[in-house]
Amino acid sequence: MIEIAEKTGSLYKVLFTIANYEENKGALRYKLLSAVAYPAFILSLGAAVVSFLLIYIVPKMQHIFLSLHKSLPTVTKVIIAVGSFMKNYFLESFVFAVVGIVIFRLVYLRVEGFRNTIEKFLLGISAYRKLRIARFSSVLAFQLKAGIPLVDAVRSSYTVISNHLFCKRMEETAENIEGGMAVDKAFEKAGFFDRMFIASINTGQRSGKLSEFIGRMADYYEKDIDKLLKIVVSAAEPAAILFLGVVVGFIVMSIMVPLFDINQLIK
Repeated sequence: MIEIAEKTGSLYKVLFTIANYEENKGALRYKLLSAVAYPAFILSLGAAVVSFLLIYIVPKMQHIFLSLHKSLPTVTKVIIAVGSFMKNYFLESFVFAVVGIVIFRLVYLRVEGFRNTIEKFLLGISAYRKLRIARFSSVLAFQLKAGIPLVDAVRSSYTVISNHLFCKRMEETAENIEGGMAVDKAFEKAGFFDRMFIASINTGQRSGKLSEFIGRMADYYEKDIDKLLKIVVSAAEPAAILFLGVVVGFIVMSIMVPLFDINQLIK
């Protein structure tokens, strides 16, 4: 953005735009944290409870069950096996998970084909794709308003996106526009933009207000993401509690069923 200001001589406008962008980004980050904070706390607490049941309670119950020489239900056998595994190999499992994450990260950074597959999958997720398009469109609209040529503006705008595949397609889009392809066709060929965005590009190009229409699309996507976050926030809390209840309830029932049998046997 500072580089654009040097070209256009409008530093104060650029700094004002950066300030607004940082405020919006901070608000979005707060909404994301709000969406995941409580469910993450509930799931973490649930993981601790489940681990305690599997590592300490289930093995002790196993000794009681085995002492009676009575056949156990399949679900109880599964829970006992999981508890024994966690008790004996918890540290090894943790180290394996950490090593797996590190290897995944290295492969992602160094193997282009694997990285493209992951990024293509991410761009297939509507919310993720719209978030990237909103950020790209916002910067692109500002550059066009500042008088930057379209091809240069596209090449400068995609550098703010942390997705290599998206950047690669946008570079191809810039080359297609530079080669004489219609702007809407070039963006459509990228494969990331929906029909509404393409129609806006087409209308903006014909009316000579391309920057204005792209800016409106950026606002539209940001509002759409905001609505989605509100839905996620309202649904995540009960979903996390329900999931935790089902898991703990399953473990408790797998223990209680043999205990009922023992009670009947004693009677």
